[in-house]
Amino acid sequence: MAGYPIVTVPAGSVYGLPVGISFMGTAYSEPVLIRLAYAFEQGSRARETPAFLPGTVEPPTEVPALRTAADDPGAMPEVPTSGTPAVEGTPTQEPTT
Repeated sequence: MAGYPIVTVPAGSVYGLPVGISFMGTAYSEPVLIRLAYAFEQGSRARETPAFLPGTVEPPTEVPALRTAADDPGAMPEVPTSGTPAVEGTPTQEPTT
């Protein structure tokens, strides 16, 4: 949105957690940033294949369906359509002349 490009590449790991390095430039400096990021990535060889720890939770095999108010009408309170209290500071009826 601001016009300042940024690119982040892997830079290794600290205590088993991945870290990265970001290259930020001025407007329209994308070609330079891409060359810098590529050179760093090729020179450092910091990219690591993620290792999944044994005993971690398996992802679900199917995505549960979204529930709506129509599925369980008692789950959501009714919004009153009449008799709602007026917001303080707003007129409740037209002024009389």
